Amino acid sequence: MRWITGNLRNQETYVTGQQPLTPQELNYTQSLTLSDHGSTWFRCDIVWGTTTIQGENYTASVGYAAQVPRFSANGREGSKTVMEGHQVHLRCESEGRPTPTVFIYNNDNDTVIRNNSSPVIDTFIARCEDTATYTCSAWNEFSNKPDLVNSYNLSLYVGCKPRSYSANDIGKIPFRNKTEELMFDIISYPVPHKYEIWFVGPVLNSSISSSEKYSDSVMNVTCNTQPNRKYMARCKLTVFNILSEYGLYKLLVINEHGNETFTVEIIHSTTDTTRTLA
Repeated sequence: MRWITGNLRNQETYVTGQQPLTPQELNYTQSLTLSDHGSTWFRCDIVWGTTTIQGENYTASVGYAAQVPRFSANGREGSKTVMEGHQVHLRCESEGRPTPTVFIYNNDNDTVIRNNSSPVIDTFIARCEDTATYTCSAWNEFSNKPDLVNSYNLSLYVGCKPRSYSANDIGKIPFRNKTEELMFDIISYPVPHKYEIWFVGPVLNSSISSSEKYSDSVMNVTCNTQPNRKYMARCKLTVFNILSEYGLYKLLVINEHGNETFTVEIIHSTTDTTRTLA
């Protein structure tokens, strides 16, 4: 028996195998590089006197681990800002042999959005709730595991005006002639930066059309982004102890994309009854 090797650029070459373990076995070892892929071939012939029986040619297939992926939003790598209602294309791809499996992962809600052979494209109409950090990871049989070595992150920011997370009526505050606070959550990106507070009347009455605007010294609203949900803001309504009117109030919460109106009822109380939180 004899081993023969060759490639697409030169003639076949006789090579020496390892010492046969048996008369019917001849081993041969050669280190391969990526340039050998698809071009270098091997064949084992059987030689019997002056007769040669050619074996089958085997072409080298040289694999390599999934490379650091490319991750883009609407055709561009890096962070992207879009408006709610606009279309978003996330594309995740990686080179490797065999073709890597790639994953698009939402880090903020711990969800795999899509996975398949590279490339993977996820197309959707943006909602404010899609504001998050996304990861593109790649893996094939030569990769250790899909980790930070072969992953790429980008942040998607979806602009939207404030809106209710649960209800626009955020509840009631029993006012006991001392500073009171009420927490409520809203959906908004970016976080609201401005607000207005209006006194509507002593009772809820749709026929009331006039209202009175209140100053920061009586009531105010502050909002901060939730660290694990960038599209959500936790707001705090503070009622100071100089409030003199009880009834229905309107809170106008504003960011650069628009505003939303919330309502709260403030009632006079002489007890320590726990107030309702939104």
